[in-house]
Amino acid sequence: AQNNTMLTEQEAIELANKNAASSIPANYEIKSATLQSGGKTWQTDAPEGTPVFGGQVQYFYNNATVLLQAVPIQRTLTYQVIDENDPSNPVTIQPNTDLLNNGQVITGNQGSNVPNDATTAYDAVKNALEAKGYVISSKSSTVPTIFGPDNTALTIYVTHKTINVSTPDQWPSTSTDADKVSLSKTITRTITVEGLPTAVEGTTQTVTFTRTAVVDEVTGKVIGYVDPSDTSQTITDGDNAWTSDNPTWSSWTNSTVPEGYYD
Repeated sequence: AQNNTMLTEQEAIELANKNAASSIPANYEIKSATLQSGGKTWQTDAPEGTPVFGGQVQYFYNNATVLLQAVPIQRTLTYQVIDENDPSNPVTIQPNTDLLNNGQVITGNQGSNVPNDATTAYDAVKNALEAKGYVISSKSSTVPTIFGPDNTALTIYVTHKTINVSTPDQWPSTSTDADKVSLSKTITRTITVEGLPTAVEGTTQTVTFTRTAVVDEVTGKVIGYVDPSDTSQTITDGDNAWTSDNPTWSSWTNSTVPEGYYD
């Protein structure tokens, strides 16, 4: 860049950057600027005509050449994870993090194609979340095909998967012993016969009740129970969730009770 005005070194570089802006190719940026010698003059702030030493010397440049090094603009991909299981209180469970491929940050020149490795790495992140019980929302970001004019920040929106637990072996690994509730109970009725001259054997009857817990697979917590009157619905009161295939006592009569006695 040439200019007949007396310029300082920094002014010459800034002017060159400004003049070169329109000629820099798209998706490139100036990495460095070097001022070559040429037309160098100087002056000191010492009073004119005095032999003062140590005064500040300022150099000026006229008809000098500034070398500008233009390089492709580098862009990166990052991702964050937002838990929207409670829509009124979304929580960022993973802040912006570089998308990695084999431990290396995935980068590319602005305007160039995003490598397939980026999609593979992004899918691996989502698969890991699903393995922990998260459900990936359809509104989550997709990997772009081209590196854009800015660094790309991807967002994964998740909710929690729930499962129905009816037997002890169905509890997810995230459930602690404190999280686990009883899923079955047995009520026993014992009938005895008294007041006879000879002993008469009675009987014992049982009725078993079961219930199905609805469990958050991420937290392992019970969030409700299957409604026994409508299995498509969830209720929160576990006492109302008990059900039985045979909830009534069977009738019983002992045929050995002697005539003349009654119960």
